[in-house]
Amino acid sequence: MLYRRLTEVTRWVREQRLGGIAYQIKKRAILEVYRRTDAWQRLERCVRSFWTPHRVSRWTGDLQAGRFLLGPSRGAAFASWARDHVESANAIREWAASIVHGRIDIFDRVYSMSWGNMPWLEDWRSGVSWPAAYFRSARQDVASHKRGEIKFPWELSRMNWLIPLCEATLLTGEARFRTCIKDGVERWERANPTAYSANWHPMECAMRILNLSWAAMMLGLDPATRPDDLAPLLRQITLQAEFLWRNVEYGRLRNNHYAANLAGLAVAGHVLSEYWPSARRWLAYAAKRTFPEILNQFCPDGVQFEGSIPYHRLVTELFLVTALVLQRENTPVPPEAARRLRNAAFFTASYIRPDGLAPAWGDNDSARVLGFDKLPIADHRPLAGLAANLFGDPRIDTPGQAWAAEAWLADATLWPMEESDLSAEIRILDAHTRYFPHAGIVISRSGGSYLLADYGEVGFRGLGGHGHNDTFSFELCLAGQPVIVDPGSPSYTGNTELYERYRSTAAHNVLEIDGEEMAPMTGRWRIGNHARPYDVTVTSRDRTMVIAGTHSGYSRLSDPVVHRRVLEFSPIAGEMICTDEIRCTGTHEVRRHIHLAPEVAVEGITSDSVGLLLPHGHRVVMHWGKQAIATITDGAVSPVFGAEIPARVISLRQTIRGTTQLQFSVREA
Repeated sequence: MLYRRLTEVTRWVREQRLGGIAYQIKKRAILEVYRRTDAWQRLERCVRSFWTPHRVSRWTGDLQAGRFLLGPSRGAAFASWARDHVESANAIREWAASIVHGRIDIFDRVYSMSWGNMPWLEDWRSGVSWPAAYFRSARQDVASHKRGEIKFPWELSRMNWLIPLCEATLLTGEARFRTCIKDGVERWERANPTAYSANWHPMECAMRILNLSWAAMMLGLDPATRPDDLAPLLRQITLQAEFLWRNVEYGRLRNNHYAANLAGLAVAGHVLSEYWPSARRWLAYAAKRTFPEILNQFCPDGVQFEGSIPYHRLVTELFLVTALVLQRENTPVPPEAARRLRNAAFFTASYIRPDGLAPAWGDNDSARVLGFDKLPIADHRPLAGLAANLFGDPRIDTPGQAWAAEAWLADATLWPMEESDLSAEIRILDAHTRYFPHAGIVISRSGGSYLLADYGEVGFRGLGGHGHNDTFSFELCLAGQPVIVDPGSPSYTGNTELYERYRSTAAHNVLEIDGEEMAPMTGRWRIGNHARPYDVTVTSRDRTMVIAGTHSGYSRLSDPVVHRRVLEFSPIAGEMICTDEIRCTGTHEVRRHIHLAPEVAVEGITSDSVGLLLPHGHRVVMHWGKQAIATITDGAVSPVFGAEIPARVISLRQTIRGTTQLQFSVREA
């Protein structure tokens, strides 16, 4: 009766041309029927009885015959990589041994835990826990919690720890790693009945599917693996995908969640298509939706539209993996989608700093798909290396070794690109400077000098999304070391005040007027589009890159203000000059904020300059006009989710009357 009535409402809504609302109503109706009829429990029993030892053995035979993406040839490539990169392979072994003893790496920090009492539903830092309740009520509890950060149990439950355990199994043949894999998945399964915990969230299921699938394919390559070792993995891939299929996060504005949904369905469909009846539908859905979605979520220049470098990395990895799976399933990638992914990878290679790490620009949930190497989360080089192989484009690669991710996934050059394909969407001004005009990002570098500047809109097509109030902000490296950085974002739901502070104007290397935000922050994931840049120009002359642009975010003040910023960067000379023009008629208090990297020490300050000491003894000098009053305060940056590292903040405060031009410079001493 309930389902029939809700179906009638859905039909009426559809007739009113409110299709997205109709979809949500229908989905909620079906999920309510599932709950009331114990359908999830019946599904769980069905899946458990389905994966018999005989079926698992058949699946393993298909794997060893080369049916799947990570087949014997990729296992051989990984073994060869390990022989050539002994230090990296040893790091994986040590990583896996640490996991066996309950020392789990979460957001670049190792926590000591007990496998017998894993905090699958607890933020162990705060002690806040979530009940094993129906997922819809659990989701509301997650959104309303003020102290606990659900992303910590979510990250633990994504099962990234499976990958090093599988790699160590193949490297050593030791049974303890296989045992830890089996026991870990079964313990999670008992603590999280299907659809009955906060971990049953579509995005989380999708990320879990990827790790479970990598693990099943890798573990199945080990001759000593038995059917009962693989059964928990295949069982959970099936259950996670069935849940995801009924909870796809489709809407008018789709983001990284939907990209993850498509990747999860594609990979699960690939792994199970010859076995589980629904798997072909998952694969067909992903094949139909993925390539248009690549064009939807990436600008023509390859920058993901949510206004965040960490999310750009995540979505690029998600779609790259999905494209690999679909190609394997004889669904070729259309040229335009392949070109968009190549541009995305080129952007990744461009933004990697001289120290090998990526800026924490915008929101940062520290998620990744290519967790095959023991590296800091901010190290995006495996993505660039993999893409360089797949597209046959050495310009994407970054200096350094080959990565385990390449061994596992770079089977061949699948989508070769012509050099002319790149210049059509990305402006390469000279040997040092790349301009991504659709996103408004400019990157210039030479040797140890590096500048990334954001002259684009706030993100998510002007709604904010995972972007921040950072128009005209920049990140600067000199002598190979970060000097001025973006502070990142350490929290989401657990501390909303902290989250709001990190995405505010004052938290970025920008100019602030009268203590106001450059654009109103109208709620979580929402920022007004008031500070949209215009009249942006990027030029290169005499080995100096010049970026200029204007925004009117402060024109809503009682005395309207228009801000124009010009950045001049000489990467060979190691110098940057920042000129701010404030156009107004009245009196205003102006603050220019400069956030230093944690490793930078302040040596001394005068009325118009400050000395900065970098690691390895390099010195940098910052100069400004004597009219400004400089203060140095304690701040923090968040290079990875959940972490805050002390750092210093320089603020240049000045009262102006009428149109005024201000300037400061930073250069190597």
